[in-house]
Amino acid sequence: MVFYELITVNLLYILQYNNVVYGETYTFEPPNLKTVLFKETDLMTRCWSTYEVNLLLNRRVMQDLVPRKIPKDLPMLLRYLKNVEEIILQIPSGINQTLVMSAMADVIGAYLQAIVIPIANEAYYAGNVDYSTVYELHGLLDKWKWYLSTNGGTWSQDCDMSKIPTKVAILELVLSEPEEACQELYVSGPSLSNETETTVGSETIVADSSRIAIPYLDNNLVPNAIALPFRKRNLYSLMDPKAAYILVKYYTLSLRCLSGNPNDVAAFSSYFYSWIVGKVIPRLHDQDRWYPAFGAVMRVVETIKQKGLSSNSQSVVVQPANDEHQDSALNANLDIGGSSTDHSGKMGNYFHIINNPFALLIIFAIMMFIFILCCCLCLCCCLKFRRKRKKTTEFFGAEVDENVLKNAMISLYCGLKDSLTPSGSKVSSDSSGGKVKDKEPLKQEQDKPELESYPHNTPYTNAADMTSDMSLTLTSDSEDEYSSTSKDTDRLK
Repeated sequence: MVFYELITVNLLYILQYNNVVYGETYTFEPPNLKTVLFKETDLMTRCWSTYEVNLLLNRRVMQDLVPRKIPKDLPMLLRYLKNVEEIILQIPSGINQTLVMSAMADVIGAYLQAIVIPIANEAYYAGNVDYSTVYELHGLLDKWKWYLSTNGGTWSQDCDMSKIPTKVAILELVLSEPEEACQELYVSGPSLSNETETTVGSETIVADSSRIAIPYLDNNLVPNAIALPFRKRNLYSLMDPKAAYILVKYYTLSLRCLSGNPNDVAAFSSYFYSWIVGKVIPRLHDQDRWYPAFGAVMRVVETIKQKGLSSNSQSVVVQPANDEHQDSALNANLDIGGSSTDHSGKMGNYFHIINNPFALLIIFAIMMFIFILCCCLCLCCCLKFRRKRKKTTEFFGAEVDENVLKNAMISLYCGLKDSLTPSGSKVSSDSSGGKVKDKEPLKQEQDKPELESYPHNTPYTNAADMTSDMSLTLTSDSEDEYSSTSKDTDRLK
């Protein structure tokens, strides 16, 4: 336990020795950084193990190492955090080192996520800290998250940067060698003539477009890449270290190239300022995202405002569009789309619907309504077709077939009956039975072969086969007629 007290004393000494890290004006109370080591349900626990008690004590000691003032010198703060880790690593490996390291990782990780990283990002965008320092701070946060196997969800959220002012300085521009600068950029249209410049009171009217295309983001809500009109390379990832301070480089080269004509400089600065305010600044406070390509972008904004070239400045008025000075080859060389993509200094209107969540929601609802309507129509058509098919089946079913076939067989039988009586013979009988006349023609008719009288292909033969297959029963009247006819035939024989 004495060893742990010595470590605490050493850490506190480092903290006091590095007092230059912290500011003099803006302070805050010891922050409640929260923890990922314990849960709210642990408050109801009555029995704690020795390991949990020691972990809680170490967590309390490490909490005292958190600075109580706003970090001012971020590189020195980074060295301080590394020294804390090195001292803890001097503890012999084992359960004790694990306890202290877990407590330190919980405190430092929460401190980095809630306070240091937001301040470091703001300082980087303002051009007050270099890329390597901010990169190492982000790497340190990722390291402790990995060590604790957490995403930091139960740590405190980012601090409110609106309450922490950030000083922004203007850029020191040296506008020399414009020809060399223009060789590195795609420039469209001829230079604007100074004769076209007019004044209205104290306000200057400038051209309606920029000779140098304005940068373009692949997505205005969650950007990942940026396109710029450079000749050597025009597409960069916003997270690429090679893209650090790329907007400052683009702005400097553009001003150098256009420095020969004040109208060109005013038009370009106005459009570039509008693009930064509308597309870039809303993304500077995105949580869990850091854009190296936007390094020192606030210095560009401050420079344009100080020179009175911003679109909101009263010294510049943008003239309504009369003639477009756009180079179609420039759009093709940007490698980000067709010629219909707008790379001029105007605010793009082609992607407003895509980037508007409410409009996307309405479009999705309309598409779903059309889809459901089509499904209902298909279902109704299927049901209607099914009913019609059922009625057709019933119409040609057993009941209708029985009646129709029965009537057909009766008709066939009647035809068969008529064919049994020769056309040339006359059979007469009186009321008492009478005598039968003309027996000889009938006998001759009966002596003829049956095959000759009734061919197999006649309808009567087929009808007889059908009656045997279908096993239909004739009506009582038909049976009586058939019996009477059979008797007459036997009598004639």
